[in-house]
Amino acid sequence: MKIYVINLPRNVERMENMARQLAALGLSFERSDACDGYAMSDSELNAAEKARPLENWASPGHIGCLFSHVSLWKRIADGADAYACIMEDDVHISPTFARFLKHEESFPKNFDLIRCEYSPGRLLLSRRAIFTDVETGIGLYRLRSPSWGAAAYIISRSCAQKMMDIPENQHRVADYLLFDFDESPVARNFAIYQLSPAVVIQDKDIVNKSLRLHFKSDLDPDYVASLPMGTWNAFRTGNFRYLWRTLRGYKPLKYEV
Repeated sequence: MKIYVINLPRNVERMENMARQLAALGLSFERSDACDGYAMSDSELNAAEKARPLENWASPGHIGCLFSHVSLWKRIADGADAYACIMEDDVHISPTFARFLKHEESFPKNFDLIRCEYSPGRLLLSRRAIFTDVETGIGLYRLRSPSWGAAAYIISRSCAQKMMDIPENQHRVADYLLFDFDESPVARNFAIYQLSPAVVIQDKDIVNKSLRLHFKSDLDPDYVASLPMGTWNAFRTGNFRYLWRTLRGYKPLKYEV
């Protein structure tokens, strides 16, 4: 399977870290030039935002991130491979990721997307895994709820083609287009799966600061990782939406070290 790593030329340290991790797992990859939203002119940014009015573009970084993913969607859609893996350059990769790739023959037929990364908050997954690795206990589940984060996912060629068919005026940030069943014009019709425990985690989502590499985010510079809320805190703060989701079977996702 081809692995593409999205990287800005100025983020040398990030690319070196990704290269070390993937080499240690015996995995080859191809670097893909990221679009630097902060390098775009005001007129380019204004035009990009005007063409995509559904999104409140919080920063030029979000525009650049979308363009970076769109570039790879087009490449995969026009290519010959049935699917490919897209990664951003600020992630930690579990050694079990390479083991998961050995199960390619067990991938669901006609899948659209497989999320490999950890996501904060609770997700609703199918009760039974499509398959489970007996050594690690990592399972592949159907994703039944919206999710966010586009730092590590496998996308099929047919899905990439569908992404390219979305009109620009319906574009949102990349992860909303891919995984938000409520806001995306296409995600609700996709066959989306989630690895649980996750095998990839963004640096910013690691709660233990001593384990982080402290890469500065171009998208969420003020983001602070936190532990899951927990049922008691939900009661205490009156977070009834959290409690309702818990009753419905939403569960926190774990990351496989």
